Amino acid sequence: MTDNLNGVMRSATENLHPNIGKLTAGGIERGVRKRRVRRLSQIAGAAASVTAVFGAVALVAPGHTSSPAGVSTAAGGAPAVAAATSPSNATTEAAPGPGKPAAPPVSGGDMTTWLEQTLAPYHFTDEKAQNKAGSDDFGGPYAMIQVSYAAGTGNVSVDVERSAWSDQHFDGSLPPYISIDTLKDGSHLMIFNGPEWPAGNGDPTAKRLEVSWYRNDGTMVNVMALNEATEKGATTASKTPLTVDQAKQVVESRVWDKAIAAVLAKPTPASGGDKSKPKPANGGGNGSDKAATPTAPSSR
Repeated sequence: MTDNLNGVMRSATENLHPNIGKLTAGGIERGVRKRRVRRLSQIAGAAASVTAVFGAVALVAPGHTSSPAGVSTAAGGAPAVAAATSPSNATTEAAPGPGKPAAPPVSGGDMTTWLEQTLAPYHFTDEKAQNKAGSDDFGGPYAMIQVSYAAGTGNVSVDVERSAWSDQHFDGSLPPYISIDTLKDGSHLMIFNGPEWPAGNGDPTAKRLEVSWYRNDGTMVNVMALNEATEKGATTASKTPLTVDQAKQVVESRVWDKAIAAVLAKPTPASGGDKSKPKPANGGGNGSDKAATPTAPSSR
């Protein structure tokens, strides 16, 4: 029986010729999705911890109110934001220079406000903040907003992290749906514009647009737009909330300068800083689960 089974298995695999390109693309997509899901769970866990801490403080000192640490405020108590209109190719401005103090941290509230500001020109309705994190949180500065528009309901997210273009590895041609733009200052935009899931996985109508700006200062700003209200949810729109050009405008906005500076101000793992977030190994993204070929500009 064992000999017959071995023979049948060998016979079945002799003429097996897997689609390597499809398998590679699927691996890339699963890596991106795993990284995104992990970040969401980290943010949810951090939010629960913060809620518990502030609840305990409220019991000890009733009646005392203050702004959460790390939230920048302007006159009137509103979060302070940078100008969001003119994209910047001066990708080294945010790094603190010799003799300059390190940049202060930014909060998840800052990131949400800045994302709302960059999306304002596109006149979305019923915007709803879904997730957020600050530069001192585990995953780094991040925000996700649900938006409604003519095609339905989708979501847009942004995150900022250390990720140098020189760390990206390219083996032959780019995977499907990915393109790269080189900007005048030598920085790069990696663009993914295609299905959210590999063929045969997830909702076949789900679409993802993702633009990652790999800056010359060693940071990466990533913007992702999905045609669904929540990640891994059912499709709720016929197209993504942003076009490629609009996503480029959002990702290159000067509004992210403070978040970039806060990321650069944090020590790297090699210098004794937070070692909980491994250094990215391959193209686009915001975590350590990257495949050996370039992926969508990513993340979170």
